Amino acid sequence: MKFIIAALCFAVCAGLVLGEICTVNTDCVSTQCNTNNILICQHPSNEVVTDGGLCTCQDSSTQGGSAALCPSGWKSFQGDCYQFNTDSRLAWHDAATNCEQSGGYLVYIESKEEDDFLISQLKPLIDESPGSDKLTSIWTGGVDEKTEGSWVWYGTNQPIIEYTNWYPGQPDSGSGDHDEDCICWVGNHNYLWQDHSCREHMFWVCEMPDNYNIVGK
Repeated sequence: MKFIIAALCFAVCAGLVLGEICTVNTDCVSTQCNTNNILICQHPSNEVVTDGGLCTCQDSSTQGGSAALCPSGWKSFQGDCYQFNTDSRLAWHDAATNCEQSGGYLVYIESKEEDDFLISQLKPLIDESPGSDKLTSIWTGGVDEKTEGSWVWYGTNQPIIEYTNWYPGQPDSGSGDHDEDCICWVGNHNYLWQDHSCREHMFWVCEMPDNYNIVGK
């Protein structure tokens, strides 16, 4: 477990701006971050700041007593960062590649609390009025590509059994074996899960662990 000492930079600071060298919190200028962020004087390698730190944007939300640092445009929840991609649609494998290129992976939904948080973030972004399920659907990282009916979070052997939120009658494998191997939320079905063909184009959510918690990991 590593503990990081990082002084929070509040409103009446003067001195340096985001990305410049700092030694104490008052070196940083609090107005240089996006909304809901603050500046910290943070050593690049996450060590205790003694000298030569950087003014760094930090997500001001706290979960479980830790302050999380996520990339710009990502949302923090319980030690993880999430990116909600609702401006375009991709097939499942392309969405997975996009997440990997961003340093993350298609989202793993491992608890009701996490699912509820993600849905709360998706609802303002999704137009639930279209009649087609696919137009309101969002890819997750759940698959059964290797063994039909054995659902796992892709890239792991972790079975999806501790928490699920399937729509009634799902998963149903579509028209046959391996016809529908990828899990999505369906917005106009209350964001319950369905299995769909991985070739369908949908919105997607990326996840990455927060490696910058002030409270040690």
